[in-house]
Amino acid sequence: MDAERREGKLLSHRDARLIVLGMLLPTFMGSLDQTILANALPTIGKDFGEIRDLPWLITAYLLASTAAIPLYGRLPTFMAGVLRCASRS
Repeated sequence: MDAERREGKLLSHRDARLIVLGMLLPTFMGSLDQTILANALPTIGKDFGEIRDLPWLITAYLLASTAAIPLYGRLPTFMAGVLRCASRS
């Protein structure tokens, strides 16, 4: 059996940019979070009073970050939908 070959439409430049932005924005936000936390950890540890509690702080951050990653992935999709709805008005 021969499979039918479907001719697909090429993406417009605007659609391609939205897709790339949707992939890059969550990566940027995740790396920004990591950078901010890495610089702030010693200060946060001192504010808690003991540096020995730092592993618990890191664990809490990683759990919260893991829960928030799907939200970062949905943000560009949500914003694209909002922009499309606003442009149709």
